[in-house]
Amino acid sequence: MTLACLERYLRIFFKQLITHNAKRHFFLYYVSAITIVLFVFFWYLYLIALYPCEQSQFDFTQILCGFPCYKTVGSVTIQNTDWAIADLLPLFLSILFIFVLFSHVFYQRHRVSKHLTQQNIWKRTRKMFLQLLPITIIFLVFNMPLIIVGLLAISNPWYNTTPYFYVNSLSYCLSLCMPFAILSRQSVIQKRLATLLRLRRLNRTRPTNISVMPLRLGNTVTVRRSMIATGMLDGL
Repeated sequence: MTLACLERYLRIFFKQLITHNAKRHFFLYYVSAITIVLFVFFWYLYLIALYPCEQSQFDFTQILCGFPCYKTVGSVTIQNTDWAIADLLPLFLSILFIFVLFSHVFYQRHRVSKHLTQQNIWKRTRKMFLQLLPITIIFLVFNMPLIIVGLLAISNPWYNTTPYFYVNSLSYCLSLCMPFAILSRQSVIQKRLATLLRLRRLNRTRPTNISVMPLRLGNTVTVRRSMIATGMLDGL
């Protein structure tokens, strides 16, 4: 998420630095992603497989069946470092880049309102900004509670028990909701949803009101009398 926020910020406001330089483009899209993947792989390979501690014990009857041994009997420094690298640092950088992006977008909107010639630039910025917005909201909603509970647990270990168990379950919802957040800003999906909603409104069955004009009694009586008189004359 941190890399996505940084990439979107550079693509919106510093597009020439990326598109007109192959080395920068390769570094931003490939080298940075490969570096993060390799770091995470070797970091947890060491902590789970090579870190010298007792074998992990798992209880599959609990909400959380257990942890690797470095989280339970390992060094406190290792535990705090892992928490800072895996949870705290990515969220902090994501919030920082999101704040910078929001500020720059609103600042550009203020400038565009004064210069009508920059409307096309604002439309492109708005489109790319709205593509990132639902992803950002989903990421913060399901990660902020876990970080807050972790910070509270520093002063009160009780937060590492029941609150942590329930808040930690939100991290699984992130993977389930993220694809819908990404697809929600795709133009093809939006047109399809708009068509379905329009058809649903057209096919909706509802009671209709029929207006009936009241008949005047005097005219009705006159007509009936004339009809009776005409019938009598015909009979004669």
